Amino acid sequence: MHIHFGTCGPNLGRVRFSLSDVVKGQSTTLVPEPLNVFTDGNHAINLHKSYAEMSIYNACGNIPVQ
Repeated sequence: MHIHFGTCGPNLGRVRFSLSDVVKGQSTTLVPEPLNVFTDGNHAINLHKSYAEMSIYNACGNIPVQ
């Protein structure tokens, strides 16, 4: 799971931060940046199927503007 620059779909850009793996449906990561850095309308969280199948996305969500 990662925070990417861009938005879900064809505008999804490079990885900005890696997030902890999902275990039993949950993941927690302390990101060393304030929330307002990610609420500019140009970031998304992307969940990959697995390390072996990184090109398969299980979920993607745009981080909304605050």
